Amino acid sequence: AVVSTQSTGYTLNGELVAQMDAGEITAKRTAAVSAVATQVLASKESEILSVLGTGVQAESHIRALRELYDFKEVRIWGRTQKKAQVLAEKLGTCVVSDSVAEACHGADIICTVTGAAEPILQADHVTPGETYCTTDLSTSTNEIIS
Repeated sequence: AVVSTQSTGYTLNGELVAQMDAGEITAKRTAAVSAVATQVLASKESEILSVLGTGVQAESHIRALRELYDFKEVRIWGRTQKKAQVLAEKLGTCVVSDSVAEACHGADIICTVTGAAEPILQADHVTPGETYCTTDLSTSTNEIIS
């Protein structure tokens, strides 16, 4: 879950007018920023997307990147196979990968959206020409890639 709050107030006196949950806004905004950066950096002919993660950010990133690319294949890997399968079924036309290496092999774009405490992506999973983007949900980038 994405925990976020949106507050709105009067600019003249600062009085709080409304406060609401902003989890969905935050998920979409984060994914939109990643998608724009990826569009600038990745090949326009990118055909395979690999997403490492199964939560809200994984879903929002797949949706946002699908707006910009006509992927032939979208791969999902998660630490919990069942969560990856549920997300794949929800989004349709996604393939669940059994390992990070399998998910990343031959991918044009690799997107990590996980709060993993240990490295999940190894340097040898990424090859020249691939675009790698991360939404670092853990405390350090060192915990995502080694």
